[in-house]
Amino acid sequence: MDEGHVAQDVRALARQFADEVRLQGPPRVDEVPRTRRTETVVLAILLPIALLVGGVEVAVLMRASTGGALPSPDPEVLRIESEPCMRRMASIGRAVEAYIEEHGTAPRTLGDLPAGALSEPAVEPRSGRPYEYKPDGNGYTLDCPNVGGHGV
Repeated sequence: MDEGHVAQDVRALARQFADEVRLQGPPRVDEVPRTRRTETVVLAILLPIALLVGGVEVAVLMRASTGGALPSPDPEVLRIESEPCMRRMASIGRAVEAYIEEHGTAPRTLGDLPAGALSEPAVEPRSGRPYEYKPDGNGYTLDCPNVGGHGV
């Protein structure tokens, strides 16, 4: 049986189970008197099962849609993201975004960020020159002063 049929079968079973629970309520436990507590226990057991079935369905569908494996990240993207300059710029960007969220506007300069907001100096690692930061209303631009110096 291929994964497409398995996904359809899982989906059909999940729909059937959900319809039965909707129409009849949770399955009764005849040996135990029906109380609010027993209904809660039954739901506490059935809810994780329903979530597990849904999770399996999603996993099967994702695997079927990608041919069995998740796509590999682009090597060029990995190279750029591992560049020290890009990591530092991302760290500065996160600090500026946190400042904007707290104050409603971008800082006038990177020096206006609170002490400890940056784990490293706001300078390009290879050249030692400061990043070019320009606030723009509630936004900002952040540029590398050494664009050609690291091959990114």
